[in-house]
Amino acid sequence: MTDALEGLLVKYCTEAEVLDSTMLVTEDLVSKWEEMVPEYMNDAVQQFNDYPEFTLACAAYAGMAMANCWDIDWEKYSGLPYGSLQGPNGFDDMDDHIVSEFLGMTPGEGEAATLANLLAACASEANKALRRESFEPGSREALLAIASVAGLMFRLGASIHLRSLGYSWSKE
Repeated sequence: MTDALEGLLVKYCTEAEVLDSTMLVTEDLVSKWEEMVPEYMNDAVQQFNDYPEFTLACAAYAGMAMANCWDIDWEKYSGLPYGSLQGPNGFDDMDDHIVSEFLGMTPGEGEAATLANLLAACASEANKALRRESFEPGSREALLAIASVAGLMFRLGASIHLRSLGYSWSKE
């Protein structure tokens, strides 16, 4: 499921001109997600049934925040705890907190609004893919699938932000 979904989301983001047909993710960022996923999933399982798209979009925003930290000074920011990505209302305003504090944009305006629309569309597609699988609610399989798709969304967010910073893959 995630390979097909990744292809779809990369294609969608390429058409939106925020990716160049490929993900841009470093091992540092993948490791950071693996470190953060238990805490993220603790929040996600509480929110997913009522707000699945928001929950998945937050993983993408987390990827963007960590990609920004990676670009600025990974040695300094690699130990940043998951909780620092959350706003004053915790998980509920994680997106706005990351947009303002990590990306330096004003939530709901200009580039931030465009980004929010893009991530909402990607999260919607991701949620549709999860729903098509018809996992039993609350099952181990459902939880693992949500974690897998959230990881994909994290990598997507990181890739989008790295590309916006001018990074690209090149053959040497």
